[in-house]
Order: sequence, then structure tokens, then C-alpha cells
Amino acid sequence: MARRGRRAAADQGLSRTLGAFLAGNEAEAEMLAGQWDEALATIDEALRLDPRNPDALYYLGIAAGALAEAEYGRLLETAPGSARAHQLRGRSYQAQGRNAEAEAELDAALAAGPPSAEVLVALGDLRRAKLSFPEARAAYSRAVELAPADYDALYGLGVCDSYAGEHAKAAEFFRRALRVAPDSAPARLALGISLLQTGQTAAAITELLDDDAAAAAEPPAA
Repeated sequence: MARRGRRAAADQGLSRTLGAFLAGNEAEAEMLAGQWDEALATIDEALRLDPRNPDALYYLGIAAGALAEAEYGRLLETAPGSARAHQLRGRSYQAQGRNAEAEAELDAALAAGPPSAEVLVALGDLRRAKLSFPEARAAYSRAVELAPADYDALYGLGVCDSYAGEHAKAAEFFRRALRVAPDSAPARLALGISLLQTGQTAAAITELLDDDAAAAAEPPAA
């Protein structure tokens, strides 16, 4: 009896997985045809059958990104000078990994004004990702002028100065970032490394040990 129950459950699970797979293929065809609403409905059905199906989740991300991009495009047609519309479209491109297009939209958001620390940090992140550290630093620096307690801008400045070999300056920015977010393990680790680079071994060990203690205190991931 127990064996038959396990086999039935296994067959039911296989049926759901197969159904989700077929729905995923159907959604892909609908997306290629530009039928985005139909594709989303098909993806919803696939996820109902198998909520963790990787293909369905992948197609959901593509469909959501395409619909968001279309919506931002319509918004920009209505208000072509909207800084917020350019910013949202840029962040959508960034989430899709379309970094060059994201950078262009965020630059357009800045040009439309007024300047925004959020936009500047996003630009700094994009430029840092392509190792354009001077340009990234300029964006982060402008962000800090607008928002002196912005953690991401302070941390980004520290990273840029570290890559430029300006470890004393980097350490100061990492300290400022930690004053904003005392539990930030990346900032504490980076501070420890910067202090080592400036010969402050004892202070570096203190920071690195604090980083280890913070990591040990974190609950295991679910």
C-alpha cells in the first residue's frame, strides 16, 4: 500500500513537471510571436503546476522585463522629458543585464534633471562593473554631495579609491559606510584590507575579526 502511494505521488509529480515543461515551451512560442499577455497566462499555469520550475521562472523574468520596457516606452512617448521615466527604464535595463542601454537611460535621466543620488549611484555601479573607476568615482562623489549618508555611494567611493591604490582614502570611506550600516560585512572586510595596505596591522586584524564574528552570528540560510 505504501509503495503504491509513493508511486502515485511520484507519477503525479512527474505529470506536473511535464505539464510545466510543455507550458514553458508554449510560453516561449507566444513570446517569440509578441503575444506577451498570453505568454504570462501560460507561465502562470506552468508555475501553478510546478512553482519551482526553472524554465517557467526564467520566462517569467523575460516577459516581465519586456512588458516593463514597453510600459516605460509608452510613458516616454507621453512625457519624453521625464527624468523618472528614464530612470525606471534604465533600472529595468540594468536588471536585465543590458548595461550599455541602462547607462544611456540613466544619463538621460540626469540630463532631464534634477540630479538624483539614486541615479548617480546606479551609474556608478554600472561604470564600476566595467572597471571604469574614475567615471564611477565621479558619479559616487556627486551622489555623496546630494546624500552624504548614502551607504552605496560611500562604499563605491571606497572601492574606487582602493583600486586606485589610495588605501587611506578608501579606509575613510569604508568607515563612513560602516557608520551608516554597522553590520555590513563587505564594508568591514574592505576596511580591514585597506588598513592592512596602509600598514595598520593591529587595526586591520580588529576589523577582520569583527567581520568573522558578524559572519558567525548570522543565522544559516533557509
